[in-house]
Amino acid sequence: MTQAYKAGDGDLHVGVKILLERSKNAKPGSSLAKQRLSLEHAEKLMDVGAHAGGQAASSVEKNLRLDRKGQWVFGTKGGVKDGYRISLAPWDAGFFAYQGIRHVNTYAEEALRLATGIHAMNMGGTLGDSLDTIYRLHFNYSNLSAWESGVFKRAMPFYTWSRNNLPLQMTQMVKNPKRYNRLLQIKDNLEHGEERENLVPDFFLKPLGVQLPFTSNGNQVYSVPDLPFQDLLRFDPTQDGFSSTLENIISSGTPIVKVPLEYWSGKQVFKGIPYSGRYQQVPQPWRSIPGLMESLGAVGWAERNRKGDWKMLDFRIGLLDGYIPFLGRWRRLIPNETRYQERLSQTLISTLAGVNVRFNSRYEQEMERIRRDIKKDLDKQQDRDIMLRER
Repeated sequence: MTQAYKAGDGDLHVGVKILLERSKNAKPGSSLAKQRLSLEHAEKLMDVGAHAGGQAASSVEKNLRLDRKGQWVFGTKGGVKDGYRISLAPWDAGFFAYQGIRHVNTYAEEALRLATGIHAMNMGGTLGDSLDTIYRLHFNYSNLSAWESGVFKRAMPFYTWSRNNLPLQMTQMVKNPKRYNRLLQIKDNLEHGEERENLVPDFFLKPLGVQLPFTSNGNQVYSVPDLPFQDLLRFDPTQDGFSSTLENIISSGTPIVKVPLEYWSGKQVFKGIPYSGRYQQVPQPWRSIPGLMESLGAVGWAERNRKGDWKMLDFRIGLLDGYIPFLGRWRRLIPNETRYQERLSQTLISTLAGVNVRFNSRYEQEMERIRRDIKKDLDKQQDRDIMLRER
């Protein structure tokens, strides 16, 4: 694919056709000559678009209009090639950082889809067989009804993934149970001989959380690998009841759906932590945005104390955090709050390397203690009601 992108001057499809023509005249035994059959299969697959339409390319709707708000076009004046657009606006889906991440993800998905299709054809399958294999394992993200596309996909950004992944994982568990058992064996081996902690947040361990054999700054490190079959565990109501399944569905929803529900319920759905309803310090990056705090203060959402420090109610900070994700990300990357300062290494690893790690810090343990106390009080109240309440 790298060779094809280079040969096609950034156009993968054109590059494959060029390489295929070169392979016909290549010296027998050369690497290009050996690739000829795969190139022929790749060309057929790309002619029908089997390589495209993955999750990264189809899950984000981009506005291609140039409205000149943080957007620039380069390379058009006096050039022989098409220009390209760069957006420096973090609120735009075309923001250069988001675009870069999508490009890497799209490249990986194209490689997987092409490799799967080429393998199926190399094993004697037809083009139709190859397409069936690609769509079965990597899904057809355009195969949605108008209702699914207009409602469910907008409510749950990764609806198409879950819709296809759940039945696939159920089928594979029946066909290849030893593959899944091997994952459990790896987890058991990693945790073998490790001392267990008493206070560990529930979401550190579900689904299939692993206690890693090392610590960071005295905090035990955990990881919840993001594996496809874990969706079955997240949405399984037989584990923790339908309420837990519903919370997992809500936590995977779009901010338009999730944030109002969290605001109304007074707690963060994913962690199950209630908002205190008290004022707290405003995240440092927010105070650096010109006019933001003054605007929030004008509508009564922020207050400035005698020292000149801005304060906001925690659930209002949570509202902005959820609705404007890049504010939430900068809040964690440039922290002035103790809980995020303790988790800075975790945030950097997650953001820069894409690896899911969690440190069981003092703050996380205190939050887990609060959750357990709340549950214990609710259980006691229910027991009292069952025994004594008459109306």
